Amino acid sequence: MEGSNDTFLLKQTLLSNNIINYIFNDFQVSINKDFTKIQSVHSHNDKVLSEETWKELNQRHMAPDSFEFDDDDLDMDELMSLTKPKIDTIESEDETIDGINVKQSYYPELIKIDLLVKSNTISINKDDQSFRLPSVVRSACILPGLELNKKDDEDDGNTTTVHDEDSLLLSLQSGYLLLIKFFKIGSTLKPFVVQDWCLTEQKTRIDNHFTSRLSTLGKDLYSHCSGLSVVTTSLSNNLKFFARNNFNNGILTHSCNFFIDGIILDSCYLETLINDNGEDLNNHIMFLSLVVTSTKKYQLRLFEWWCDDPLESLLQHSPTLLPADFPVPLFMIPLKYLKGVILLLENGLQFVGLNYIFSHDSYDLNFVKFDEIIGSIISYYKPKSNILRKQEVDEFLVASSTGNIYCVIVKSINDIQIFPIFKVRFPISSFTFERIAEEDYEDEVEEEDEEDEDGDNNLDDNDQTNEKEAFKLIYTTDKGSSEVLLIHGSLLTEPKKSAKSLMNLENWSPLMDFQVIKHPVSKGFSYHTDEEFWCLSGTDQESSLWQLRLGHKCFKETNFKNFNSVHKIFNYFDKTNDYIYFIFSYPYKSQLCKFNLLSGEMVDLSRKDEFKIFNIFAKTILFNKICSSKKESEFYIHITEESISVYDFNNLQLQLNLNLNENLKVLHSSTYDKFVAIITRDQENNLNLEVLKYEDDELINVKVTPGFLKNLQPSLIKFIDIEEQIFILVGLFNGDLILYKLVNDEFIIHGGYNVNDLINKSENDVTKEEHIQKPLFLIPHDLICVSKNNSKYLVMSSRDGYYSVFMCQIIENILTIKFIELIKISDCAVNFNSTDISDVYYLSSKTFWKLNLSESIYPKRCLFVENSDKSTISTCFISSNPEFDIIGMIRESEGFVLTSITKNLTGCNKKIKLLSNGKKFIFMEHLSLFVIISGEPNSEKIMFVDHRKFRKLKHIEISPKSSDKNISSSSTPIFEKEEYPISLSEWKFEYYKENCGEQKLRMHVHLLLGCFNKKTGHSSMKVFEIRKIKKNDDKVSTTRQEDIVTVTKLFGWTCEKPAGVENLNDPIYSIKQFSNGSILYSVGSSLMRITYNYDEKKFDEPVELHNFTSNINLINVNPNSNEIIVSTLRDTIYVGKINEESKSLELVFSDHLSRNIFSHCLLSDNKLITSDKLHCSVNGISLETYHSSLDTGGRFINLNQFKDIYFCKSMSFFIPRLSNCSLSPIWKRNSNSSKFDKFLSCGVNGEVVVYTKLNREEYMMLNEVVKKKGQFSTNKLWKLNQFDEWFNDGCDENIIDGDKLRDFKVLVDGTLELKEALNVDKLLNSTLM
Repeated sequence: MEGSNDTFLLKQTLLSNNIINYIFNDFQVSINKDFTKIQSVHSHNDKVLSEETWKELNQRHMAPDSFEFDDDDLDMDELMSLTKPKIDTIESEDETIDGINVKQSYYPELIKIDLLVKSNTISINKDDQSFRLPSVVRSACILPGLELNKKDDEDDGNTTTVHDEDSLLLSLQSGYLLLIKFFKIGSTLKPFVVQDWCLTEQKTRIDNHFTSRLSTLGKDLYSHCSGLSVVTTSLSNNLKFFARNNFNNGILTHSCNFFIDGIILDSCYLETLINDNGEDLNNHIMFLSLVVTSTKKYQLRLFEWWCDDPLESLLQHSPTLLPADFPVPLFMIPLKYLKGVILLLENGLQFVGLNYIFSHDSYDLNFVKFDEIIGSIISYYKPKSNILRKQEVDEFLVASSTGNIYCVIVKSINDIQIFPIFKVRFPISSFTFERIAEEDYEDEVEEEDEEDEDGDNNLDDNDQTNEKEAFKLIYTTDKGSSEVLLIHGSLLTEPKKSAKSLMNLENWSPLMDFQVIKHPVSKGFSYHTDEEFWCLSGTDQESSLWQLRLGHKCFKETNFKNFNSVHKIFNYFDKTNDYIYFIFSYPYKSQLCKFNLLSGEMVDLSRKDEFKIFNIFAKTILFNKICSSKKESEFYIHITEESISVYDFNNLQLQLNLNLNENLKVLHSSTYDKFVAIITRDQENNLNLEVLKYEDDELINVKVTPGFLKNLQPSLIKFIDIEEQIFILVGLFNGDLILYKLVNDEFIIHGGYNVNDLINKSENDVTKEEHIQKPLFLIPHDLICVSKNNSKYLVMSSRDGYYSVFMCQIIENILTIKFIELIKISDCAVNFNSTDISDVYYLSSKTFWKLNLSESIYPKRCLFVENSDKSTISTCFISSNPEFDIIGMIRESEGFVLTSITKNLTGCNKKIKLLSNGKKFIFMEHLSLFVIISGEPNSEKIMFVDHRKFRKLKHIEISPKSSDKNISSSSTPIFEKEEYPISLSEWKFEYYKENCGEQKLRMHVHLLLGCFNKKTGHSSMKVFEIRKIKKNDDKVSTTRQEDIVTVTKLFGWTCEKPAGVENLNDPIYSIKQFSNGSILYSVGSSLMRITYNYDEKKFDEPVELHNFTSNINLINVNPNSNEIIVSTLRDTIYVGKINEESKSLELVFSDHLSRNIFSHCLLSDNKLITSDKLHCSVNGISLETYHSSLDTGGRFINLNQFKDIYFCKSMSFFIPRLSNCSLSPIWKRNSNSSKFDKFLSCGVNGEVVVYTKLNREEYMMLNEVVKKKGQFSTNKLWKLNQFDEWFNDGCDENIIDGDKLRDFKVLVDGTLELKEALNVDKLLNSTLM
């Protein structure tokens, strides 16, 4: 396929599925382990052993004296009395945990985190940090930390038992099992893979993507509470047992597979038994599986072994048959004190004891029926400590379809109690509910004035929860709601009253519909991208309209609006006293303020006596740290237009003050080490460059040759350090750069360059690209200098929104500068703001960006979640913590804002709640209005949302025949009672109208709705005029002072059955405008066309163009050829042209394979993209190749050419819905790329993937990077995307998976030449959402 194809695709995940599948509360991580001493391990798969072979192994490895009785007759008391010796974790001199000798030094310093495992990401602490996984997660579990013995006193030899950190086990759809540990690197936690295990053969992994995965291991994962054993199961037939010990960094050491006949419904580890001394037998393990055999019999299969024996000694007990009428259980929950399991049924609980499993004792079996008000059980959770009972009894929690959480207390076989403890609005799909310590929540809650009344229950007084206790609930629902709640007080008395929401976890699934719309133009503000992504998600009360965006999320901590006229901001952070001193620069003055971090108070110090030393009567040019010989204090230099001062802020002392000549004014300045450079202007507009050196509280003049800048207009001055040589760079308004070099304590002229000449004459001629303005004329504005990969780079910004990257080096004692790349981020001057990391900068240019040069030369957006975006005027970096950067900024109309910015990219989404089910929507650009329809009863049939005001608007239906001018009284329902809109579209009708003797083009934009009457079964089409009426509109009288939308019905017709057509009583699933007055729509399997007659001001009769073999689900029109593309529900995709003479559709292409086409879109060069509903695949079809492969009779010339039609294939784990898009960032805006060079693929689960068209050269370049990146590495920990095998390899054809290149670092990459690395970086940053 690749040999004859020249079209390839780059696949990148923009937003991952945000549905939480697993919640692990209080996951323990050791922060003092040495990650440099750990080596990740590849592990192999084992062959599956049959049941007969397993029995032989058991007999061969079993000691002859082990048991003198049949294991089925083993009594519980005898089993508990068998005490195996505990594994000693400290005796071996060579024993290491995580690469550190346990006996000598290792004692884990543990912290607790909340771990959320989603479809293909893992998140730490409620989405604070998210990490992308290489494939979709099938199952996950915690592998508890192993027991360690620590000697407390070397004299008496006493030891205490402690536990090591937890690990995370993930089973991926790609067929791999990953063992993940978290490491503290710097101030952040990062996951690394310490072991991978291939569970299937490569060929099986590829084939199973299309066939059944019934026998593929990894469907479920289970771990023992001791951390010494893990089991993974398949849906049927296979189980895999892993062993683990305290050596080899706590990885899984060896395994055995086992084959059983039947479908595995559920499994669990039984709780550890307790010996006569009251100790848990942690090294004795029992694993239970519930199986439905091929003969449809329910069996309980019990496996038993001791952890310090080989896995081959594992015992399998005889199957325990359950009654034939036994209902299918939902979950299996082990019990510790009652020694058995609870089978959780839909309408009750079934207790099965160990005596029944071993000896079929019917007394160890009991069923408890649920009350009808409980509803059906959806999920369960077993807390680490009891919630209601403080005694040693079994407790677990269940969540029902009514949204209630119940606590189930199992005292005995005949005493099982159920208590409701909490309720949420929707059924809970996954949750954790744990008791937390008082110190963890006392600062989060407010005291209640009223006391809760005691409720009626059957618990003893000493067992009930009290008001001083607290619980944390983390839950997620399938309705789109996820939340973290803090619950304090008694759970049995009005639990709603005592709950406080700590965080809402965003979830935009189920995604019902999506649209890519043009970004509205806003005066004075340059947007980041040319398009916006909007989607409709959720159900019932959670139905919402979302704008999904990706960037660094900004949070407003404090806001002071009295700084609106500030032009620039500087700061000094006094960490000792938690004070931040801010210097606000105005056009003609400065202001010094002190901000108290603890109280949030801002105090103006400019007029206070102790700060009279501070010059506030001039504009501040620069405030920066300066080096001094006095190491005990930090000195800051303050340069205004009139003076230079040096301050010791620690002691509030003025070290130096230099007032300039009254005829001089400072224009620009820069500092480096002890040097200060300023450019001054006198009254005769003469410019002069001066350099000063700060030593012994004095500013000493440094000679500059020449210092007089005759007839020059400087725009920039900066110190740069290249190969330990100091230069001063002066930028001019004509684009020139003048260099001064420090030689023998004197700055002398060192030549110069012109920025525009460097760019225009470079090999990388960016001026040929359409999005670069012509002619290119850049005015230098700001500059930063970074070192990467033994090279030095200059990043220079301009006054018209660009920044350019240059490589500089000293050759033969001459500083040479080479152009690398030009990037546009705005339309006005770009300012750089440094952080505490040398390669990370914040960029402000009305828009706000974060640039991490260690990753990419392209920036990432910083976004506030607000109704309308505001300009950023100036910023200053204050401090950072593991999760956020703290920034002070001046914003348009908001003044000073203290802002926290996430260090990781995350969703910066905006949401409008609809409070009614929405199914489909469109955007009417001329009204800036979203139109949303719902096809369900008890919901609004049509809704409107204002894009600019970001709120839902009320609408009024107006009858065109009404003579009453009052809207409220002339309103007529536009839908019948049982009639619902199913589909919608815009109709744009252009016409000429005479105005002052000239024919001028006008346009009407109307709304088309396809409706279906559920009572009569008839479909209908309606045409509406939509108007947005303001409250001061004289044409309409209304008593409500608010904006409203008027909906006026213009035309409507019922889709009656034409002659020769058997049935047209099917919904209208798709509507599309074909030409100016022509509309295409589907009625069942019929493609209909109707034309508007402008002269008669009415529609002609509809005409059936074609009748397909199954219902039409989507109609599209190729704007270049006017070809009509139709996809059907159960057949294939068709392309045709309308024959105007015969009024019919003549097919020019139909897919020769029968596919369940769900969606399609266009790609440039006469190509189609389709999505297969059955296989969840995205397929590319080349129409040009198809036509060239046919002979005159319409048959293939060579059957081998049939496969060449399909130029690409990409697999997904959701049913893709496709749509063309641009989503081009501002640096690619108006480029020569077509909108048909890129398309989106979205799933109901909320995942958003973009595909970008590549040529062969780009494909080969990216493919080379992917291959080199995935090479085996033995001397370091593996990242989550380390190897290609972990991805779903073998499934995609002619596709580059961009997710494998997420950590590609352009300036430090060693696999490509710099030019190729820059091209890779450009391709990976060609989409911005």
